[in-house]
Amino acid sequence: MDISNTHKLVPRIREASRLLVRELGFMSPTLAGTDLAPSCLHAMVDIRHPASPTASGLSKTLILDRSNISQKLAKPVEAGAVTQKPSVFDGR
Repeated sequence: MDISNTHKLVPRIREASRLLVRELGFMSPTLAGTDLAPSCLHAMVDIRHPASPTASGLSKTLILDRSNISQKLAKPVEAGAVTQKPSVFDGR
């Protein structure tokens, strides 16, 4: 790829990114008609991904530490929307 073409694309990519953020409501404190933060909903979506069924997997996928994952999912766990189970590999 020609580097000059890359530089020309940057402003278009930034504008598209800003448009997506506004259109999808990521600047709002909640998302999808819930009282959950966008990062919490993102974690809930990624739980179903085969590479992210554990706190460690989610941590890698979302680039967050494991304690942050636990905080993000506390509300949906409490509401019964997410179920936590001990790992068969390490007992946690």
